[in-house]
Amino acid sequence: MIDKKIIKKLKTISSTAASEMSAIITFGKIEDKKRGMPHPYTDRLLQDETDEETVLDLINLTTSMFGICHRFYNLHAKLLGEPKLKMCDLYVSIGELKFTIEKSVEIIHDAVSSVDSMYGDFFDSYLEKGQIDFLPRKDKAAGECCYSIGGDVPEYILLNYVENLDSVILTAHESGHSFHAKLNSKQSVFYQDCSTAVAETASLFFEQVTFDRMLELFSGNEKLVIKHYQVLCEVFYVFIEVALFNFEIELHERVRFEGKLSDVEMARLMQKHLALCFGPAVEVTEDDGYSFVSISHIRDPFYTYTYAYGELVSKIMFTKCKQDKSFADKIKQFMSAGKSDTPYNIFKKIGIDTKDPEFFKSGLMEIDADISRLEALAREAGMLK
Repeated sequence: MIDKKIIKKLKTISSTAASEMSAIITFGKIEDKKRGMPHPYTDRLLQDETDEETVLDLINLTTSMFGICHRFYNLHAKLLGEPKLKMCDLYVSIGELKFTIEKSVEIIHDAVSSVDSMYGDFFDSYLEKGQIDFLPRKDKAAGECCYSIGGDVPEYILLNYVENLDSVILTAHESGHSFHAKLNSKQSVFYQDCSTAVAETASLFFEQVTFDRMLELFSGNEKLVIKHYQVLCEVFYVFIEVALFNFEIELHERVRFEGKLSDVEMARLMQKHLALCFGPAVEVTEDDGYSFVSISHIRDPFYTYTYAYGELVSKIMFTKCKQDKSFADKIKQFMSAGKSDTPYNIFKKIGIDTKDPEFFKSGLMEIDADISRLEALAREAGMLK
């Protein structure tokens, strides 16, 4: 199995990776002591201009509602026909769909234009001026990104498009980043950037918009595959990223107290937090814990909460936009704000209160409702009784 080969490879460098992580954490401890930071994550939250109470509410609430994640992976196992999932099964699609670049461009253009024709015009301009590099090629870096530095410098979307559903959604995701950067560039040079907490909100919003368009266009098994992938993405961005945040908290606390941890101890810690997140439908072995070696975001401490924050804000934003088309003006307002205010104030001005105790819960319940919609589609397709 390919996962065993990957784990075997990760283990060859796991000792070095554990030493690296211990060094990063120890350096952070020294810097925090100099600056009087009370917690390992305090510096990150100050950089992001998010308040500790809101972020910890998000983390604690999501952790307490891991049952939603358990529910999804139980359903995922049934759809794959597996009695129990292994880690290598977590992101397996239940069907393959092919999308040419031309079809993807058509879907995304129509989707983003449904919010405001301005976004469709932006997207057309990127295509006309060669600002989207679609295809993989020799020596091209893996992954996808939006490159922007503000001012009059154009945004560039860098992809490795392979004609599948994932490629469509990643194109929409990076387009959301580019729209955000383009609107932020109207701010003064001091405010053209945005908080990391806000950065993923626009990209994930335009993912939602694109999924919605695709669910309108397709039916039957194709619609089921698309809905399954949408929920899979939501679960990843919220529950798995929060599990990684929980892992980091315990890892940082232990390294700061004990001086360092071995690769075996770090793997066991990762195993523990992944198992709590995935639930009984997924077998998480100690070997699976060696995934800590390859996760880049934990080398940028406590970054992962921003995906959960962005996903839940974007879901509420999308719901408001569906209910009231005029809310698109407020989305433009948020995307044009840059770093001119804190994330809380930026969202508060458009009617989204992230300090409301019920706010994040409503976003989590939207994911739960999406799982129910997925179950209904699966029953219609005869994949569930």
